Amino acid sequence: MRVGLFFALLLLCTPVLCQQSKLRGQIAVQNSQFDKGKIEYVPFAEVDECSQPRKGHALTDAAGQWAMDVVGIADKEPVFLKVIKDGWQVVNADALQAAAGQTAPVRLYMATSKYITDAKRKYYNTGYTEAEKKLNLKIAAKQKEMDALRQKSGYSEQALRKLQDEYGLLQNQYEKLDALARRSLKSTPALIWTMLGSCIKTLLDCFRQATWTGRCASGKMPT
Repeated sequence: MRVGLFFALLLLCTPVLCQQSKLRGQIAVQNSQFDKGKIEYVPFAEVDECSQPRKGHALTDAAGQWAMDVVGIADKEPVFLKVIKDGWQVVNADALQAAAGQTAPVRLYMATSKYITDAKRKYYNTGYTEAEKKLNLKIAAKQKEMDALRQKSGYSEQALRKLQDEYGLLQNQYEKLDALARRSLKSTPALIWTMLGSCIKTLLDCFRQATWTGRCASGKMPT
């Protein structure tokens, strides 16, 4: 009875164990075309299927290309990959999910940890510093307006409260900008590239908000 059950289970499992599909891809160096004028590739990077035990393994060649046999995963089923190379990190982590048997190559991009750190620092220094400078000028101008109003005899408390509200709004924009810059520095390598668009949009929003506040305070409608 037990022997029969064993063979029955073995027959049921055999199709799953025999399932095998192909998966291939290529790993390029992030921004190499822009930085060096040509696309460079990542050799000797290990590409693994994430299961335990793993169902596929490959090593990139000099052209960054790899191919693996994925065992035990049916065609079109999701395959989750990880890439290992000392001192390097994948920057487009969303591409680490593929489908067994897909014909399109898996396109991955990697960068060294130093490159990622330098990119964060460069973005921080250029984007944050410029935005901080402009907002500081707006805040200083608003403070000057409040000081000038207080020196006038019989000044309007309502006018002062309005300036204080506008000053507080500028301070709030400054704090948001600071938090955004700090968050971008702490973000994971995979996120830092996708965050750039939203970061730039937020910076522009800060500028527009500061400009709107300054124009309203001067009695001019923003254009």
